[in-house]
Amino acid sequence: MPWRHLLFTGWAGIRGGDSLVIALALPYIGLHGAPLPYRDAIIFITFVVILITLVAQGLTLAPLIRLLGIAGGNEEDGEERHARRAGLRAGLDALEHFVTEDPGEIASAAELRQLTAIKLNNLGAPAATSAAHLCPRLAMLAATRDAIIDLRDRGQIGDAVMRRLQSEFDHEEILLRQRYG
Repeated sequence: MPWRHLLFTGWAGIRGGDSLVIALALPYIGLHGAPLPYRDAIIFITFVVILITLVAQGLTLAPLIRLLGIAGGNEEDGEERHARRAGLRAGLDALEHFVTEDPGEIASAAELRQLTAIKLNNLGAPAATSAAHLCPRLAMLAATRDAIIDLRDRGQIGDAVMRRLQSEFDHEEILLRQRYG
């Protein structure tokens, strides 16, 4: 976790819960059998101090976020772009390996290289595939899946990103197999 996030979490953390529990745990009757003096006042003061600190601290959260430059919600987007690039590169490596084993696929490999290069530049729309591309494209998908799992295992991407990408790969493979397989 970045230090800015740790600092913010420490500042925004829950405060006073323990104090209130301890104040509420004070016995009603003291050691001498008499009611514990000021028990109600201690509980009230503890509650007021907690309320004031929460409100005062709560008002500082927005300025602290701006000061630290914390922006939320885009961590997975960066992970996904990284995972897509790594997956496409692994797919290209698998394509090169596939072509060395089956030189008859050189023509379709050139087209797949071109489509993958476009995809790497755009990181967007799925590449079109023909029947001639089926076997090498399936090999590329398998290598891409392995690369994504490896990224997750190394902690570079989260499970949510891995599952989302694997779902896309599964969907593409099903479509390819239905159309050409």
